[in-house]
Amino acid sequence: MFFIPKPFTEYTAEDFQRAVGTNLAGFFYVSQLAVAKMRLQKSGHVVNISTSFVSQPIGVLPASLANLTKSGLESVTRSLAIEFADEGIRFKRDRSWRREYTMHPVETHEFLKQLSPFNRLAEVEEGCGLTALYGMRPVSER
Repeated sequence: MFFIPKPFTEYTAEDFQRAVGTNLAGFFYVSQLAVAKMRLQKSGHVVNISTSFVSQPIGVLPASLANLTKSGLESVTRSLAIEFADEGIRFKRDRSWRREYTMHPVETHEFLKQLSPFNRLAEVEEGCGLTALYGMRPVSER
């Protein structure tokens, strides 16, 4: 995921290209190849990692570029879920609270904890567990 919090007017053309290349093109090309294989086996799961900023922007952390690209991913996830439902391929998005990824400098962790209702950063394993759960539960049970 590409995420650089900046005021909207300070994003550069390079920032925009990196966000689109990572968040949109990365999902598009990898998912296209994966779904082609899933269609052959008539089953599979695609989990899109999104951000809670899409539905809950926070004034103290400008994230319009992440919102722009990740909201597009949330929309296409819903669209693809409908398109491939009859073929046994499931699409889900994971928009869990902030995680302690290495992409966040250690000096930002205390600030990021304040944005969580739990006043902490989730561990990577917590997100992986949720992602595995999404992929294993039948649609009828979600």
